[in-house]
Amino acid sequence: MLLRVDAPDLSQVSIGEGLLWLVESYGFTQDGQSVLVRATYTDSADLVPGTLHYAMWVYDLGTQSYTQCLNSVYSGTNAPASTFEVLSATFAKSGSSDLILLETAPRGGDQTQSSLALVVGGNLTESNLLASVLGLTESVPIEKSLITADGRFLVIQTDSAVLAAEGSPHTNSTSYIYLIDLLNTKIERVSFVGGAEVFAAVQLGSVVVVGNQVKVAFTTTGA
Repeated sequence: MLLRVDAPDLSQVSIGEGLLWLVESYGFTQDGQSVLVRATYTDSADLVPGTLHYAMWVYDLGTQSYTQCLNSVYSGTNAPASTFEVLSATFAKSGSSDLILLETAPRGGDQTQSSLALVVGGNLTESNLLASVLGLTESVPIEKSLITADGRFLVIQTDSAVLAAEGSPHTNSTSYIYLIDLLNTKIERVSFVGGAEVFAAVQLGSVVVVGNQVKVAFTTTGA
C-alpha cells in the first residue's frame, strides 16, 4: 500500500511565511504505525534570505495526520517553536512507551551549540541528555547520533574532546565515535583501529544490539 504524506504546517515553526523545500522520512516506530517527518524550509522573516531551517513531526499512518510537532515539544511553553531547530530524530522504545532521540540546535542550526534531548511517551523528559546523564557542562557538537532500539545505548560522532577519557585523550581535530551506556553511564570510544587513534575522519553508520553485544558500524579512510 502506498500512502501520500501531506506537507506539514510550517506556521507552527516559522516567524514569517515558511517556504517548504524538502520533506524527508526519518524512520518508523517499531509497530510501523508512525513515521518521523523532517521539513527543510526557509522563512520570509529571516534577516539573511535563504537561511535553511529544520523541523520534525510525528505522522500517524492510521489517521494519516500529524500528531506532534517535535519543535513545539522541545520548546515547551518557555519559548516559541521557531526558537529551535530539530536537526534529526530517531525512534526507540522505553518499556511500553515510544522514545524519540532529538538533535536540536538554536535557530539557524549552529551545530556547535547542538544538544540531544529525549521525548518519552510524547513528553520531553530530558532537554540536554549529555548534561543530565554525564554531568557535562561543556557543549558537545554533534555530527551524527543514533540510539539503539531499546533506548539504552547512545552513539555519537563528534570532533569534540569532551567525551574522551583522561587515559586516552583526544589529541587531534579528527571526528571520533563514542558509545554511551545510558543505564550504567559508561563511555567507550569505539573508533580506535588497532587500539590507536585514527588520523582521518570517521563516519558513523549504524548501531544494533545482538544478544549481549552492541555492534557499531563506521567507516574511515584512515585504516
